[in-house]
Parts: sequence; structure tokens; C-alpha cells
Amino acid sequence: MAKDAFNNSRQPEALVLLALIVVLAAVLRFWGISFGLPGRYRPDEEYIVSRAISVYTGQLNPKFFIYPSLYMYISAAFFWLIRLGGELFGFWQGAVFTAALTANGAAAAHLLIRMLSATAGVLTVPLTYLLGMRYFDRQTGLLASFLLSCSFLHIRDSHYATTDAAMTLFTAAALFALYRLSKSGRFRDYFLASFFCGLAISIKYTAAVLALPYLVAHILAVLNNHSNEAHSGLVKIIKKLSIKLLGPVPLIKAFAGVLLTLVFFLAGTPFILFERELVVKEFNYQQRFLSRGLPGVDMDYGLKWLFGFALPAGAGVFFTAIAIVGVIFYILKLFKKQQTLHPLILLFSVIAVFIVVTQSRWIFVRYLMPAMVPLSVFAAYGIRQIGRELAGDRCISMGSALLVAVVVYDPLSRAVNLNRLFTEVDTRNMALAWLESNLKKGDHVLTHSSFYYGKPALPASFRYEHLDSFVSKTINRGNAYLIVDRYPIKYFSPDFKPALSFKGAWTIKRVASFSPFVSDDQNILIEPLDAFYCPLRGFKKVRRPGPLINIYRLHKKNG
Repeated sequence: MAKDAFNNSRQPEALVLLALIVVLAAVLRFWGISFGLPGRYRPDEEYIVSRAISVYTGQLNPKFFIYPSLYMYISAAFFWLIRLGGELFGFWQGAVFTAALTANGAAAAHLLIRMLSATAGVLTVPLTYLLGMRYFDRQTGLLASFLLSCSFLHIRDSHYATTDAAMTLFTAAALFALYRLSKSGRFRDYFLASFFCGLAISIKYTAAVLALPYLVAHILAVLNNHSNEAHSGLVKIIKKLSIKLLGPVPLIKAFAGVLLTLVFFLAGTPFILFERELVVKEFNYQQRFLSRGLPGVDMDYGLKWLFGFALPAGAGVFFTAIAIVGVIFYILKLFKKQQTLHPLILLFSVIAVFIVVTQSRWIFVRYLMPAMVPLSVFAAYGIRQIGRELAGDRCISMGSALLVAVVVYDPLSRAVNLNRLFTEVDTRNMALAWLESNLKKGDHVLTHSSFYYGKPALPASFRYEHLDSFVSKTINRGNAYLIVDRYPIKYFSPDFKPALSFKGAWTIKRVASFSPFVSDDQNILIEPLDAFYCPLRGFKKVRRPGPLINIYRLHKKNG
């Protein structure tokens, strides 16, 4: 049977393959990177972008702690580098760059931070190769990097000016440092692990899940269980651990690791120490959503959400299944003393993420981002082990290569379709163009809901007025236009029933409509909590991003 390139590569060939994988990852993450601009259509981007601009212009305290601050500082530093580079080569003056950065709804700033996120996403791919190579072998690393490069969730969220891609990069770096720590137990490796863990948490608080794999790495370091050593039995391990773990040196190292992680977190989010009242207020605000979710949203939570929705939608059914197979193979070989304990660091990093997301009612598929790297490694290991079972001692056969194709087909095809959508004009931008052509001074623009993600931006000098307040007034001048957005995300685009609002006193006529759908069939898979108007599945039914937008002209009877 034909041999598979991933599993027969010497180091030079492996590096060539890795380079090709990185190029593929870059294409998939930068394709469509300017989607929606100058509209603000990716929820939460506005928080990062506005604070990054504030830091860039001299306000170091972001006065915002729903997210930690490090990515805002990194983004501001990126602005400075672009500005200095342009000044150095004579492309622009600093004031011109700053004006361009903030013009047109800060579209340039959004684009630059999206490019920064996409770069973080691309860099995570070769880092995944290093993880797979260190925890298992070079071939597993190559295959893991390929699986991550084709990951729908990782591709999608690497497009956004949000924290997830950068946090995943630092999380992967922390897992690499934790491997080194578990092998050596040296103080410098504790320092390195704490450095990446602290910075990852300073990019997004949820990276605190690294505490569990850090503990595992610390225990392995105490056991001094090198990968080339045979495993002791469980009883012997427990006895050895009980003797060594509470010794003075292990305790000092553990304390130093915790302290250093805190120091590096505070280095990235220093003003959290000086804004206690604001921090408590914003944490309490978040806690309400974490414990209650959104009112009136009917969805699954816990393990049912994780395995029934999030993993199939974000990673793919076959990817999830093969990653579980990889974990099972690893555990079986661990009990047979054919594997080292070190991959437990990866396994417990996944478990930590799963514990956090299954305990919350404010959950998004993107919360699985830091688990995608270790899951890719285990999926690659599972494919390798199935190949060995099918082909004996030979390398992975064409049958296993077919398995790789089956695993990546679903997430890759969905990622390609999503990127295709990103290149199309958003319905909200189409609606904005219509408004710019038709609105006249004195006209009124109305909305029936307070959520703005599904609505177009308005031309300068216009603002949204709520429908209920408007219809109770007597308006003698100007036209009135009502913007209605419809989408399966019912919380953010609630249904509108004109008869209930107007009570027969007004006439309403639709004057424009902009639909993202190919037909009336809107049966697509979306996240009920996420006001991002692109599907997770069902791309054949969608031609462009954005909600269905209808624009109505209102006229008061006898008015």
C-alpha cells in the first residue's frame, strides 16, 4: 500500500511539509479578513479596538476589565510599529496614520487587529507541530498541525479582532513550556511556564484553565518521570509522590510558579490593582450571565451542549470522534507502559476547558479554542494508531490517509464556505448604502428592538429612534423609515408584528429588502447566544453574511 507523507518524513522533508501547512493555514485565516468593514459586525471587537486606540493615543488605563488588558496593549504596540515603519520608509506622517486609523468607524484599526489575530492563528500551527513532536513524535506533530490548520473553529475565530486566537497561541506556548518543566523540573522552566501561563490569562481570563495542566506538570517534575523510563505501578507512583511532593524544594517551586504566574498576569493587566470598584462591578455583571445565561433563550447546557452541539459544530463530528479514539489509545498504552505520563498534561488541559464550559450558562463555541490544539494532537495520535493497527509495523497506509481526508473534510469545507461569505457584501452594508441614497434631512430612522448588532450603521447626523416612542408622537415633517432585522438568532433579532405596534393608526409599506438567504428556507445552524450573523452549518442556504433586513416606510393615517 502507498505510504503517507506525514509518517515517512525525515526532518528536512518534515519542515517542507510544515511550511506548506503553514501557508495553507495563512490562506484560510487571512482570506476574507476585511469582512463587514466599516460596519462593526463581530460582537466584542469594539471593546478591544476602542481600548487599543485609547492606549495607542496615550491612555494606558483601559478602564475596562470584562477582558484583561494585554491584547489591547499588544494591539496598541502593533499600531505603533506600523506607524514607525511607515514613517521610516516615508509612507506617511504619524498624524496622518493616526487619523486614518480612527476614520470611517475605525475600520483600519479593526482590520489591523484582525490581521494580528490571524497571525496568532497561523503561528499556533507550527507550535502545534512542536507540541505533537515533543509529546509523541514528529509525524504526530505534522499531522496535528495539519488538522489545526483545517479547523473550522480555529479558522473562524482567527479572523476576529478579539482575544481568542492570541490566547490560544499563548496557551499552546504554555503547554510546550509545561512539557519542558515536567521533564526537567528546573527553576528556569517554571519561570518559562509561568511566563506563558500568566500572559495567556492576561489576554483572556479563561486561560486560567492552565492551572490544572500546570499542576500535572509539577507532579510529573517531582516524580522526575522521563519519557524514556519505564512506568512504575500506580501504588508505587502514589508512594513516591507522597514522599516527594511535600518536600521543601517542590513546595518552593510550586509557590514560585503560582507567584510568577500572578506577576506576569499583572504585568499584562496592571490597572486591575487600582480599579477595584470597576473590577467588582464588571465581574458581577459577567457572573450574572455565567450563572443565568440570556433570559428566554432555549438551548442545551452542560455535557449535552458540549458533545451534542459545540464539538460537532466547532470541530466536526469525525474530528471529535478520532480525538476521543486518540485519548483511548493513549490511556491503553499508558497502562501497558508503552507511553509516558507527559501527554497527561495535554489531556488535563482539555478536561479543564470542558469542566469550565459545562458549568456555565453563558457559553460560546469559541470557548473551546484553547482545547483545539491538544485535541488536534490527540486526533493525530489516534489516526496514527489506527494506521498502525491496520498496517502492522508499517507506516500509515492509504486507508489512514483516507481517514485524514474524512476528518478534515467537514471543518475545512465549512471554513472555505465561511470565508466565501466573508468576501460578499454584508446585508447591513447594503442597507446602509440604500439609506445613504434615500435619506433626506429631517427623516426619521426607527427600530423596534434595542440590539444593534443586526442593524446597519446610519449615515452621519442620523440616529435610531425607538418605534414605540415615535408612533406616540405627532410628526409633521420628514419621512419615517423602520429597519427590521430577521434571523434565527431570535434574542438579538426578535420577531416584529406591525399590527401590534401601530394599532391601525399607521400604514406601513416595505420599500427595500436585503436577504442573505438563497430561499425562504432559513434552517441553518447558529449559536443562540452569539449575535454573529453567519451560520455554523447550512452554508448552501446562505449567499452573504448578515440578517434579512427589511426597510419600511411609515405613514400616519389622516396625518
